[in-house]
Amino acid sequence: MNNTRGIQEMEVYFDGECGMCRRLMHWYMAQPLEIEPHFIPYQKALVDVAFPELEGYDPQEQMVLRINRLEVLYGADAVLALIQLSKRYHRIGRLMSHPSMLAMARSGYRWVARNRHKISHILFGPAAQCQLPDPAKEKGGKR
Repeated sequence: MNNTRGIQEMEVYFDGECGMCRRLMHWYMAQPLEIEPHFIPYQKALVDVAFPELEGYDPQEQMVLRINRLEVLYGADAVLALIQLSKRYHRIGRLMSHPSMLAMARSGYRWVARNRHKISHILFGPAAQCQLPDPAKEKGGKR
């Protein structure tokens, strides 16, 4: 994703039951991004109404990024697109998206995705089962 012109809306669908996935989405939310995506656990009610084709992208196994409700990226391609939106890490995203690196990035993503629950437990322990912070609470809003 080299050009963000024309992007009006981005939705990121992820495994909301995976502690590592939630932490990764929280990390993305904290990054200065060119475009602010909406982060949505695929288990959330009414997702199937808003994006009925989502199940076809196997969201329980890989992150899904939908741009302007038209273009869909998933797995490593979705992660790399988000990294490229980062004002700090965009060069890494571009490097890993280069054809000479992309196969390795995709292979690494598949391994991490298959083992994410184990990795989450090892890295974060039982605390990984916590929920994403409420954005209203983080910005001083009321409960």
